[in-house]
Amino acid sequence: MKNAIIFLTGLLIFSLGIPAAHAESYAVVINKETYNDAAWKAVADELVKKHDGQLIVYEKSLWESGLELAARRLDFACFVFKPDVDG
Repeated sequence: MKNAIIFLTGLLIFSLGIPAAHAESYAVVINKETYNDAAWKAVADELVKKHDGQLIVYEKSLWESGLELAARRLDFACFVFKPDVDG
């Protein structure tokens, strides 16, 4: 009977969706040149702060951040880019 109560309590907790020990992880990925622009730095820093995230700054190619993103095994990633002003 005691085992059944423990099992049912565990099942209830699982079904209620009580979060596990793993918290969601979040990264903000931004180009170094963009991050050096004060206005865009503020955007990236605010996103990191709001989501308790990690900042990944890459030099030239977005692909540079791929290995770092994979190694960190994040749940979410936000990519910050300046809008294209041509045209």
